[in-house]
Amino acid sequence: MKVKVADRQTFYDLAILYTGLPENAVAIAVANTRGVVDELRAGEEIAIPEGLPAKKAVVDYYAARQLNPATEPEKNKLNLSTAHIWINAAGEAKTITILSNTSWIILN
Repeated sequence: MKVKVADRQTFYDLAILYTGLPENAVAIAVANTRGVVDELRAGEEIAIPEGLPAKKAVVDYYAARQLNPATEPEKNKLNLSTAHIWINAAGEAKTITILSNTSWIILN
């Protein structure tokens, strides 16, 4: 199914809205040859892959209340840092924090 993105929506918003599961954001992004944190444009069409696991109760909740989540931070708001977690080749969880208004990068 193809859906139109609303202003400030993210892949996580779309995953919750159409499947009820935020973890489907990655599958939706990949199906659209995008990264899960890529910025989406209002009006852009995004494909929601068929066969993703879903929580119907969550989808029904949003639909019944006509909720349309849009959680992308506003452009003029200060976002102090971004943290990413990954698993290295040795199987250890690592984090990187990038402070957006400075040149600091902190590796843990």
